[in-house]
Amino acid sequence: MFGKYRRLVIAVLLFIIIDLGLLLFNYFASQQLERDAERLTTAGELRMLSQQLAKSVLTMQTEIVGGLPVETSTTQAREAREGFVRGFATLRQSLADDRDFVYFGIDVARMRALLERAIELWGPIEREIEPLLGEVRPDPETVEIAVNKVVARNIRLANLLDDLSQQVKEGAERKVNQMRVIQISAILLAFVNFLYIVFNFIRRLRESDAAAERARKDTDDILGAVNEGLLLLKPDGTLGARTSASAERLLMSPCPPGSSFFGWLDRVLDPVLASQARDYIGLLFDAKVKPALLHQLDPLAQVFARHPDRPGEGRHLSFRFTQIRDTGGVRELLVTVTDVTERVRLSQALKTRPAALGGSIEELLTVLEGDPDWMDQFLAGARARIGELNAALRAVSDDGQARRALIDRIAGVIHGMKGEATAIGLATLADAAHAAEDELAPLRKRSALDGEAMIGVALSLDKLADALTRVEETFARFRRALGRAATGDKSFSNSLTEALNRVAEQTATKHGKAARVDLTEGFDRLPEAVRRALREILPQLVRNAVIHGIESPEERARLGKPGTGIVRVNLQREGEEVVAIEVSDDGGGLSFAKLREVARARGYDPQSLDERVLAELIFAPGVSTASAVTAEAGRGDGLSRVRSLLGELGARLRVTSQPGQFTRFTIEFGASA
Repeated sequence: MFGKYRRLVIAVLLFIIIDLGLLLFNYFASQQLERDAERLTTAGELRMLSQQLAKSVLTMQTEIVGGLPVETSTTQAREAREGFVRGFATLRQSLADDRDFVYFGIDVARMRALLERAIELWGPIEREIEPLLGEVRPDPETVEIAVNKVVARNIRLANLLDDLSQQVKEGAERKVNQMRVIQISAILLAFVNFLYIVFNFIRRLRESDAAAERARKDTDDILGAVNEGLLLLKPDGTLGARTSASAERLLMSPCPPGSSFFGWLDRVLDPVLASQARDYIGLLFDAKVKPALLHQLDPLAQVFARHPDRPGEGRHLSFRFTQIRDTGGVRELLVTVTDVTERVRLSQALKTRPAALGGSIEELLTVLEGDPDWMDQFLAGARARIGELNAALRAVSDDGQARRALIDRIAGVIHGMKGEATAIGLATLADAAHAAEDELAPLRKRSALDGEAMIGVALSLDKLADALTRVEETFARFRRALGRAATGDKSFSNSLTEALNRVAEQTATKHGKAARVDLTEGFDRLPEAVRRALREILPQLVRNAVIHGIESPEERARLGKPGTGIVRVNLQREGEEVVAIEVSDDGGGLSFAKLREVARARGYDPQSLDERVLAELIFAPGVSTASAVTAEAGRGDGLSRVRSLLGELGARLRVTSQPGQFTRFTIEFGASA
C-alpha cells in the first residue's frame, strides 16, 4: 500500500512539515515584532521625556520667580526622571540578547553604544535635578543653575535618543523584510507541494476511475447480454446499485437502486403469497440456514406477477436466490428472475386440450338446441359487419382523429359480436372476438396512429373473419351430417330467455357470483329490426348487470338479500306500441366513487358533476369501472355499443340507480317500434 502511494505520502508529510515550520516561524516572528515594538515605544518615550524634563525645570524657574506654586512642575520633573530610569533599564535589558539581532545580520553594538552614551549624558542631568525634587520650594539660584545645565545637555540627549530610535526602527524594518521573504518562500513552497499533491491525487483518481469504468463496462456488457433478470437484494429488502438489462422488462417496472423489492412483491402478488415471500427471503439472510434446505419451501419458484400499471396483464416468473456471504454472514442475495410464461401456457394448453375438445362438442350441441334463426342471423350479420368495417378501413382518411374514431367503432362492433356469440353459445367465436379486442387495446392507447397501425387493425379483422368462416363451415357440415336443419320451433322469447340466462350463468360463475334472468312475455311480437338489435343489446346489459351490479353471495347475505341475484327484463307496451324495455338488477347500484375517478382521469372536475352527469359517463367509449380487463368487461365498449345500436333504431337509453338497491337501464322507443 505504501509503495503504491509512496510519492503521495511523502508529499503530504512534506506539506505537513512545511505548515508546522511556518507556524513555528510565525510564532518566532510575532515575538520579534513584539520586542521591536517595545524598543521603538521605549525609545520614543525617552525622546518625549527629555522634552518634558526641560519644560518642567523651565516652568519651575518661572514659578519660583513669580512666587507661584511649584508642585505641578516638580511632579512632572519627578515623573520624567523616573521614566528615564525605567526606559534606560528596559532598553539595556532588551539589547542584551544578541540572538534577536545576529540571526538577521543587524549590528546591535552601535545601538548599545548610543544607549550607553545617552545614559552617560543623563547622569549629570539627573544629579542637577535631584536637589530640586527633594525640596518643597527650591532656591531660585539652584534652580537657575539646574536649568542651564539641563537645557544645555538636553539637546545632545535628544539627538542621541533620536539616533537610537532610528537604529531600532531600521533594525525592526530589516527583520520584518527578512521574515516576510521567509514566509512568502515557505508559502510558495507549500503551494507548490500542494499542487503536486493535487496533481498526483487527480492522476491516481483518473487511473482509478478508468479502471472502475473498464470494470463497469465489462459488467454492463455481461448484464446486458444475459436474458435473465439479475438483482442484488439487501437485508432491508432494497435493491442494489446494479441490475441486468432484462430485469426491468421481466419485473414490468423500473428497478432504481434503493427501491423496495418487498414493495414490488406487494403490488404484483397476492397478499398472502407476498407475505410468505418476505418470510422466505428473511430466512435466506440467516447465515445458519442453507439455501438447499429451503428450496422446497420457495414460494417464488413459480408465480404469476400482475402488471403494476396495466390491470389484467402480467407474466409467470421464476425466482432463484443465491447467498453472497462475507465474514459477517450473508451480505446480499443474488436474485435471478426467469420468464416462464410460455412454459406455463404450454403446460396449461396440454392440460386443457381434452377439456377443449369436450367444450367444442358441448358448443355444437348448445347451438343446435337453440334458435337456428338467431344463429343464422347472427352469422350473417357478423359477416356483414366485418365487411362494412373492412370497407371503412379502406376509405378512412389520412387523419389521426378519423383513424382513432374508426378504431373505437371497430372495438365497439367486435365487443357487441362477442356478447351475442356468448348469448347463443358460440364460445369459440366469442374467444376470437376477445383476442381481437386484445390486439386493438394497445393501438387505442397510442397518442398517434399512422398507416402502419391501421394494418394491424386489418389483420385483427382478418383473424376474426377467419374464425367466423370456421364456425360457419363447422356448423354447415354438422347439419349436413345430421341430414336436416334445425327445427326452428322455438319462440323468440324462449330463445332469448335461454340465451340471457346462459350469459348470466357463465358470467356469474367466472366472477364467483350467482344470477338468473326473469323475462316478461311479449318479445315475439317485436319487429324484426328491434329483435335483431336486442339479440346484441340485451346480452350486453345482462352481463353488465352481473359484473357491475350483482354482489357476491357473501355480500348479499350480509345485506339480507337472496344469494342469487335477479336481472329482470321487462317489456312495456301501450296497446300495440312498444313504450320501453327495462333491464334492472337488485344489486349494489352504480359506484359513483369510481365514476368520479374516471371523470378526474378524463380531465373533469368530479366535484362539479352531479350524479346524473356522472351516470352518463358509463356510455362514453373506453370508460369502465372494472378493476381489470377480462373476457366479459374492462374495456369500456359494451354500453357505448348499446347506445350506438339504439341510436340506429331511433331509441333512447337512460340509466337510474339507487345505491345498495338497484340499477335500471330503460330503452325508450318511438311510435314506429
